[in-house]
Amino acid sequence: MAADALQVDRCASCVFMVATANGPLSMCVHNAQRDQHLASPDRIDESTGPRWWNAAVPGMSAYSDLPDLSDPALAPLNRLKGQMRAVRQARKDAS
Repeated sequence: MAADALQVDRCASCVFMVATANGPLSMCVHNAQRDQHLASPDRIDESTGPRWWNAAVPGMSAYSDLPDLSDPALAPLNRLKGQMRAVRQARKDAS
């Protein structure tokens, strides 16, 4: 199914599911919301306190907020995928 035309009943009855932090999700829905799932920060508890890891940027952070992905130092273009890469590429082309 196209990402902008998902059919709720088909997604609910789908047998091709992917495991997410919020439970199983239809693969069609997951693909439509891919960047939201892949770029969401994950909490990692350490003895010094909670830290946050985000697949879109290198290293860990003390904050759960998404970093500014427009900063090439934080998120090089070759590490971005999907919509995040398209947004960065569009900004690069515009300047």
